[in-house]
Amino acid sequence: MEGLEHVKTASSFFQKRIENVYVLFTKVIKPKSRVIIAYSGGKDSTALLILFYNWLRRYTPENIEVVLLHNDTLGEIPPMELWTRKFMKQVERLFDELGYSVKTIITSPPLIDTFYWRVVIRGYPAPSYNFRWCVKLLKRDPTHRILQKSASFNEKKTILLTGLRENESTDRIKSIRQRYGGCSSGAGKCLAYFLSAESFNHIEKVAPLRNWEDIDIWSFLSLDSTFDISDLLELYSCEGARYGCWHCTLVKVQWGLHSLNNDKYLYLDAARLIYRKISDIPSLRKRKKTGYSKFGALNAAGRAIMFRVFKAVENISGIKLYGLDEAKTRSNLSLRELFYQLPTEQAEEIINLEDHKINPTRYIRFSEIKTPNEENINIIRKALKRVEQMTRNEKSRRLIIGKGIDAVEEIIQYLYSEF
Repeated sequence: MEGLEHVKTASSFFQKRIENVYVLFTKVIKPKSRVIIAYSGGKDSTALLILFYNWLRRYTPENIEVVLLHNDTLGEIPPMELWTRKFMKQVERLFDELGYSVKTIITSPPLIDTFYWRVVIRGYPAPSYNFRWCVKLLKRDPTHRILQKSASFNEKKTILLTGLRENESTDRIKSIRQRYGGCSSGAGKCLAYFLSAESFNHIEKVAPLRNWEDIDIWSFLSLDSTFDISDLLELYSCEGARYGCWHCTLVKVQWGLHSLNNDKYLYLDAARLIYRKISDIPSLRKRKKTGYSKFGALNAAGRAIMFRVFKAVENISGIKLYGLDEAKTRSNLSLRELFYQLPTEQAEEIINLEDHKINPTRYIRFSEIKTPNEENINIIRKALKRVEQMTRNEKSRRLIIGKGIDAVEEIIQYLYSEF
């Protein structure tokens, strides 16, 4: 919580930043508007929600419809998702007391777009900066689908508030400047600075916190006494904590897992690291003739490993991976039941029914993944040895070992016992 301990009262400069947000709200939110707040559960979107609440309390605009939009990727870090759901209930109650009814919408990817399905059934390798399949399938598409589906969103002016900030990362700066442009950061000087150039269903996308720093976020949250954010403060109690999908391979260390003060979650970080290395081993990938890379989907051997990595994490740590119980088939079976409990032939039949449009180049029978042949077992055992070597100097593994656990080694040994 960098900066939290340094600020107990708002400086005039910081207070000006808060007032600028209120000015921005007043400029873009008119009577009879619909306001959608994109809420992830993180510190930025939490600060945005509280700022919006304070603005409503101060200015009491009439006929404002409030929608709380949360996207659950079904690959979240469990304590963060638990906090998010809990806080949204608190938001509904406090906004209602203020006279504003909140409609909460929770989106999530369909079964065949979940992380587990895309890895095991379709063989997607770890996301990279050239192939960020996760962002589209797990985050962007579910949100866009709900906005497109709600035809009523076109009836009135709709504002989409996001907690995007430039100082989160270099990539975020580039992304925001492409979509929002650049000019003076003062809310009264250049409204376009906060408005996205993207046009989507007549919705104005606004980033009020675009130029806020981490210290601004924590200073604001520390000064608020209306909402109970003690769980959030606990989640961010370790310096540098950031949250997202537990399986994200676009970061070297998933700091959110290391910030939980529960060593069991380190096995998730180990699984994430193993997935990244498996995706880099040619013998575990299909070959292809087009594209920026000659390597395509994970082959049967690669999928067989990942199929068991999830099982290994749960059996060793005792933690249930979020999403395996929540994602459902059309017959209301969970992914856990489908993958690990049903007879292979029955599971294969359901999988083929659910994913009948799968590209033939990606298709591999589930029976080959669940029960690999002798040739693939030999490939797998050699690959596991390589994974162990490839991860030795990885920062995340060193951090895990530093806590007295070699979670990578434990998972690999579990996998050896399976093959």
